Amino acid sequence: MRTSKSPREKREKRKKQRKEKKREKREEKQRKKEETEERGKEEENREKTKKKKKKSDHVPKESKKETKEVKETKEIVEKKKPEKKKLPEAIRKKIRTELKDEKLPAGKYTSIYKAVEESENKLALNNALVKTFDTTIGSKIYNHIKKIYEDYQR
Repeated sequence: MRTSKSPREKREKRKKQRKEKKREKREEKQRKKEETEERGKEEENREKTKKKKKKSDHVPKESKKETKEVKETKEIVEKKKPEKKKLPEAIRKKIRTELKDEKLPAGKYTSIYKAVEESENKLALNNALVKTFDTTIGSKIYNHIKKIYEDYQR
């Protein structure tokens, strides 16, 4: 009968213990990760329900329901919106040649084309240009391209 273990047996025992500890740590880490994910999902759900409650609290019940008439009116308004016309290349070229002296970077021309496309009249064009650029540059650009814009409107 041996009471002490051989060094080999001791090593094997320690090795098993280390493996067991590693496995336990891995499992613990995985469990913590799952818990944090669950908490995160619970918090997201709580926030969503809070947002939903807040939105619905201040809206009266009558306005939540859309009648057929309202839906039909919306469809008519959506149909009446004019389709966005793309600025013809000839007009773009005229604008570029007119503004050659201003030495604007390429990205600014895109803003100018957009202002010309979306403006309904000269005043709206001027406002869009002044809003996009500052007052001095916007008014200079407007003075250069207003005749081109008039031709484009016809």
